[in-house]
Formats: sequence, C-alpha cells, structure tokens
Amino acid sequence: MNSHHTVISLLYYENKIRIFISLIKLPNKTLCVGWTTPEELYSGADDHLVLKWNLSNNETNTLVKLPDDVFPTDMHWFPKSAAGGGKKTGSDLFVLTSTDGKVFTKKINTSVRPYEEDTDLFKKKVSETVAVSKDKSKEPVKSDDPHTIRRLEWKNYEATVVSSKQVDVRNVVNDVKDKLDFRDRIIKLSFAFSHLIVATSSQCYIFNVRNFNTPMIFDLKEGNVTLILQAEKHFVLVDTAGVYVYSYDGRMVSSPRYAGMRADVLNYQTVALSNDTIAIRDKTDEKVVYVFDAQTGKNLGDGKPITHKLESLWGERKTHKLGNMIQSLAWNDSANMLAAFADSKFTVWYYPNVVFVDRDLINRTVFSKDASEFGKNPQILQYTGNHVVIRRAEGSIVSTVTSPYPSILHNYVQSSRFADAVRLCRFVKDDILWACLAAMSAYAKDLNTAEVSYAAILEAEKVQFIVNIKDIPVKEARNAEMALLCGSPQDAEAILLTAGLTFRAIMLNIQLYNWDRALELAVKHKTHVDTVLGYRQRYLERFSKKENIKRYQQYKDGIEIDWEKIESKIEYEYQKERERPTPSAQPASTGSTGSSVSRTGGPRPRVTAQT
Repeated sequence: MNSHHTVISLLYYENKIRIFISLIKLPNKTLCVGWTTPEELYSGADDHLVLKWNLSNNETNTLVKLPDDVFPTDMHWFPKSAAGGGKKTGSDLFVLTSTDGKVFTKKINTSVRPYEEDTDLFKKKVSETVAVSKDKSKEPVKSDDPHTIRRLEWKNYEATVVSSKQVDVRNVVNDVKDKLDFRDRIIKLSFAFSHLIVATSSQCYIFNVRNFNTPMIFDLKEGNVTLILQAEKHFVLVDTAGVYVYSYDGRMVSSPRYAGMRADVLNYQTVALSNDTIAIRDKTDEKVVYVFDAQTGKNLGDGKPITHKLESLWGERKTHKLGNMIQSLAWNDSANMLAAFADSKFTVWYYPNVVFVDRDLINRTVFSKDASEFGKNPQILQYTGNHVVIRRAEGSIVSTVTSPYPSILHNYVQSSRFADAVRLCRFVKDDILWACLAAMSAYAKDLNTAEVSYAAILEAEKVQFIVNIKDIPVKEARNAEMALLCGSPQDAEAILLTAGLTFRAIMLNIQLYNWDRALELAVKHKTHVDTVLGYRQRYLERFSKKENIKRYQQYKDGIEIDWEKIESKIEYEYQKERERPTPSAQPASTGSTGSSVSRTGGPRPRVTAQT
C-alpha cells in the first residue's frame, strides 16, 4: 500500500473486494495497517502518525502521534470474534513494533507506551512482526519470552503488572509499596471500589486496599477469564463457559444465563453492571438486551428481553441536552457527577439529574473553567473522588481537582441525612451547593430541606409553592405536587389516581388547562362532571370565548351548573382528605411566610388568564 500524493488501495475483506482512492498532501509512506471492523482501518506511516480511517463516511482522524524517533513496522489488533446481526465489534487494544526494536502497546483511550527496555525482549531487538494471544495476556514478537506490562489506577493507588506473575501496588500518598506474587500467569485484572481483582490461569484473588496481605482466593472453573466488571457491592467474571457474579468475599452470588448465550464474545460494550442489575446484549441478535437480577440471576420483569427495532449500540433513556461540542466526558466513580470538555471549557455537572427535576437550576449546578491549560483535544480518562485524570493530545497525563463538597453532599443525600446536608451548605456558603441540594431534596420529596434550599438561592415563588404543599394533609397528594414542581404532570396524575384521589387528579388537569383530560376523568369515574363544566364555563366567560370542544357542548346542556353545590362538593372532598388516616404527619416548616391557600385542604384551583 504505497502512499504518495495519490493512494489506490485494493483490499479484500469479508469476501468482498474494496477499491479506495485517497489524496494525501504529503508524500509519506504507509508502513503498516490493521483492520478492526469492516468499516474501520488503522494505519501507521513514516510521519509518526497512527491514523484512523472510517470507510463509511470517508473520515480520517489522527489516533496518536508517535515519538519522532519511532517508525512503525507492524501493527496487530487483539482479535475479536464475530458478533451477531451481521456486524463485527472492534477491538480496543493493539501492539506496534518499530525499527529500533521496541514494542509499543496502546488502548484506544490511552497513550502509546513502550515495554521496559531492560527486559530480555528488547535485548533480542525483535521488530518485524507481532501478534496477540486470545486472552490478551501475551504479546509475542518473534520471541519465546513473552512479557506483560499494564498499569491500573484507583484513587491514590497504582497497580502495575511488572511480570507475568507479579503485580506491584503503590500508595502514592505515603509511598507504601506491596509486592503481590502469584503462582500462575496473570490473565486479567481490575481495580475499582477499594478492591483489586486479579484472575490467573487457575485462581481469582480479591485484594482489599486496607490490607493487601490477606486476599480472598477461590478457584476458577475455566482458566481463561476474558472480562472483569466491578460494582460497589459485587463484581462479574466472564470466561468462555459463562457469566458469574461474585461478592467481594469470594462467594458466587449468581450466574445469569439465557438460551444461546456465547460468553466467549462478551466485552465491555456488551455487558453492564450495577449494584442490583446486570444487562447483557445478545451477540447473536444485537437488537436484544437481557436484564437480570444480580442477586438471583433471574430475568427481571416478565422474563422477556428488551427488544429494539434496530441494533442497540448504547443505553438510551429520557434525554436532555446538557451542553454543546462535547469532546470527552466521564462519570464520577462514586457520585452522580459528570465531567466533560465542552465548548473549549472544562465543565463539571455536580447534579446532572437536575434536568429532570428543575431545569431552572441547570446552569446554577455547573462548574466550568477555561480548558486551554490542557492543550488541544484532551481526553478525560477517569473521574475519581474530586480528581480528574486527563490525557493530553501528545500523550502526557495530567490531573485537575474539583470541589470536594458536592461529593460529600451526594453521600449525605443518598443516606437521607438532610440535616447534615443543610449544615454543610451553610458552612460552605456556595450557591452551587445550595442549588444542588434544592434539586436533590425536591427529587427526594423532602419538603423542609427543599424549602430551606430554595430560600437560600432566592427562589421565592418556589418556596411559597412548597409551603402550600406542606399544608396538604395527604402524603400522596404532597408527592404529586412535588412531581408537579419537578415538571412531571403525568407522574403527578398517576400518583393521585393510584392513591384513589380522583378529585385531585381532576383539579390538577383543570389547573393545567388540560380540559379534555379533566372531563375524561370526571366522566370515567362518574364524579365532579359539573365541577369541570363549571370551571370551564368560568374560563370561557373570563376570556369572552365560545365553547369549541364538542364533548363539552354535549354535556353543558344536560347538566346544571350550581356553584353552591360545586363548592359544597369540593369542601366535602377536602374534609375526607383531612379525615384520612396518615402514617406520619409532615412536620411544619420553620420561618415560613404566610400562605394564600386554604389551611384545611391545601391549594384551591384558580382559573386565571394566561399571558
């Protein structure tokens, strides 16, 4: 494949011949190429660049720039098995040889780095060809003496594989080092959530960062572990035989399985793990996702998998745009916080869920600063605690810190310690922290904390709304009003109907001017039809309009509007709510202002003109 000003490529792949004609400004020579998927190709040239070629849209991007003294001679990607649905899944690891006899290894999201120069591998100066073993643990280069070098980081710990049977762990805070020796060759390892998991060809070792001297050890059924995923409470091992969920004390919790499952082709893109759920994308049909209970291994719901119309590439939920021009992002390892490079700024969303709670607070819960110090096209590698690890375009690793208080606030809210959360915000005196607590408490439906938090950021109208909610005697009705505050009228109506509060559901739709739904509920439940017609009539008179909804035209002639009866029925409904037994009364607020609502039944609906 000679690359001068014009490149004519004749490639045979997947039983197809592809012809490509490319124009290159500089007369560089391509020295090695590697396929990952039918649509993706990587190449290395004497200009020290490793390029990524997308054959579907004819885009070319620079993956990494090699040192000036490195000229690649061969490239090999970790082999991947064919996926279902007529599509192949690309690899994320490759090795590269150069003319100086060095071997370089790289993951797509890391920098290219050489093996140690004092090893026997480089004394032999091998540099011609390279291949990767299927378990990814060996990378022989015309040599019978394979070596493995890999480094993992978690918070203030570094775990480095220095040989095929040894891992060195270092605490960078106090420089305490531990040397971990294994009797068998290391196959796979993972470091997260205070635990280092090391899988060898015969056993699995579980190390706690508090004590690396006494690991939990259990034997493996298969000696070829292909994937390790960790969550806070447990972790997943995948080998050629199946998928296994283990606790950190070495006890097997479950073994999820479905008909036709091929565990040998599962990878990070097809398996997801949380504290209570494990999801696996079917490799024979990539439109299907199986969801299991992590504790029992049984299918969730009705037992049927989630089936998409198209091949599923990533998880998708209710979405809202947080920012533009996102270059790189990463979730925090322990809290619901998101860091990203967006619009040439380093941005941290301390509570991204605010978009589903109170969109007015989106910009008030975000920290951002200029990203010029990180150079062009930086990439976030991990966001642990309040430390963000970033790789610059030239491959150097730098870090930056964020405020430690949002993470502490998340911990308080997750454990329902709202009093401590309020004390923290009062101590820090930061509007961003108060805005986060306001959204968190509104989502958790903690009215007292929400009232204090919104008052601290001068949201007077929302404070008044919360004060009104606290006067409602029924818990379900309060929850519905909080859902309405969070911008979810459908959820609010569902809460009311589930609790049997049909009258409040009707009034909710009247307040929202959803006249069709209000009449539909009244007719369906055979109650308060005259109430709906009365409020509709008052609305039309105030706006000097004529009735244009056919269903209202049908009912208005047959039902008399008597406001004395309507007011009596409304008061009766509120009286029933006051007499309902409540498991726990909502505590009264402190320092609240007066309210214009009825103290006996909560806010009354008022139909006014909309501007």
